[in-house]
Amino acid sequence: MKLVRLVVVLSVLISGLVFSEAKAQSEAPGKKNHAGEVLCLPANGTRPVVGECLLTGPAAYRLRMEQAGVTFPIRPFRYEVLDSSYFALEYQYMKVRDDIRKNRIPVFGSMQDVGQNSAAINYLDTNFTYITYLGIYDGKYVQTTAGTWLSRGDVSPVSVPQVYRGLIFPYTPSTDFGWILLDTAPRSAPGYNHPEIPGEMYFTNEVVQVFEVTEVDGVEWNRVAPDRWLEGRLVNRVMINTTPPEGVENGRWIEVNLAEQTVAVYDRRRLVFATISATGVEPLYTRPGLFQIYAKHATTPMSGSFAADRSDYYSLDHVPWTLYYDKARALHGAYWRAKLGFPQSHGCVNLSVGDARWIFEWADEGDWVYVWDPSGQTPTDPSFYGDGGA
Repeated sequence: MKLVRLVVVLSVLISGLVFSEAKAQSEAPGKKNHAGEVLCLPANGTRPVVGECLLTGPAAYRLRMEQAGVTFPIRPFRYEVLDSSYFALEYQYMKVRDDIRKNRIPVFGSMQDVGQNSAAINYLDTNFTYITYLGIYDGKYVQTTAGTWLSRGDVSPVSVPQVYRGLIFPYTPSTDFGWILLDTAPRSAPGYNHPEIPGEMYFTNEVVQVFEVTEVDGVEWNRVAPDRWLEGRLVNRVMINTTPPEGVENGRWIEVNLAEQTVAVYDRRRLVFATISATGVEPLYTRPGLFQIYAKHATTPMSGSFAADRSDYYSLDHVPWTLYYDKARALHGAYWRAKLGFPQSHGCVNLSVGDARWIFEWADEGDWVYVWDPSGQTPTDPSFYGDGGA
């Protein structure tokens, strides 16, 4: 009996201590006792009314996500990937080899002249030269579309990439979006102080929605899913803006974003097409400004150099789907580019040949091209710019 009484006494003492501690906590300054309150439910399509329920847990998380642009269920992100038929080209291309110990290669008037090593009628630079050809004969001789002949050992066939295919939209998406530039793992929160999420990866050229953009320690981060963040430099983002640039009055324009290396096409103030590009590399920037397309060419040759020693000389046969808008600067297909998404041209806006064709067929002479750099890093002084190039 003594043991039983001792247990009862101890139980009463412990209960009193717990009650006293709970009461002290509820009465402490800044503390609120929520005992008996009803939790807000994260119901679809409704927001909790302040004061009617306790906004915490799933309901608070859902509201926080909606404020960042993430709805549940996530709104459909509808688009159509450009069909592969747009990549068909009229010509076959070869690159003049730059791995041979020659500054130039000979061009001959006939196949026999090639075989007999006769006198050349011309020479091609080996720095950055592409030609179009009709066929290869006996595995040794190449006939160009110009009717001249080359040694097969001096040129290499080009496989035109079809990796980059633009997106066609039935209506303007509700969020920004972009393409992954390099394989990367997401983080659960913005900032390099948060570890990468094990076992998860976003892959090169994968399309993602961008629900929110924030900056941590001077670095931009993109929310691409409810709790998934990627560093901004690893996403080529389309920053949707259906308001026409000042000066555009017909509701049709092509926007070139130099910071993001993206191209967006707007028709009647609606986003209809978007893709990745490669613009001018320093110091041959693509000039910011508002321009009008002044010439269209299904194919056209391009050549030039900017360095005093001509070390940057280029010669490109039959560049497809070219829209000139600013002197020698143009939007065009770049059959020689294996990778897009970062600056690398002489000032033109390089696109995959399929994307260039879609935009070429959409555009009319006189349509607007708006080039801008939201980072502000591209020079805007007109005196900085020459004619530009491919």
